[in-house]
Amino acid sequence: MMWQPSGKPVDPERFAALRPIQTLYEFDGPRTFTFRDRDGELCLAHWCDEERETSRFIVVAFSNALVSRLEQGLLPIRQALEQPRAWLVDQGADGSVRAAWRVELEDIPEEALPKPGIPLQPQVKGVGV
Repeated sequence: MMWQPSGKPVDPERFAALRPIQTLYEFDGPRTFTFRDRDGELCLAHWCDEERETSRFIVVAFSNALVSRLEQGLLPIRQALEQPRAWLVDQGADGSVRAAWRVELEDIPEEALPKPGIPLQPQVKGVGV
């Protein structure tokens, strides 16, 4: 069972379009990706937990400059998540956003966060199957 977020519940409709613009890491589906929220603001989503039919993501307001630093390995994923505005978002297997909370990164259990200093794992390019 997933932990109960200690943040303030917010309207999940803000994240209704939790569809990747750019997938930065994929493993059985997008795990780290950018998307635009209801207001068109660029966000970074990073998978942190799941149970049965629900995946939980840490979502932060982001920028194209930070995306570039993340892709180049200059910005570890944990540091990328240390933004002034952060949320937890629960997405159902059908793609619908079921719940969202405004949180502080320190409110998230340590085991749900990426280890400090670990860069985004680059995709292996040009490798055939």
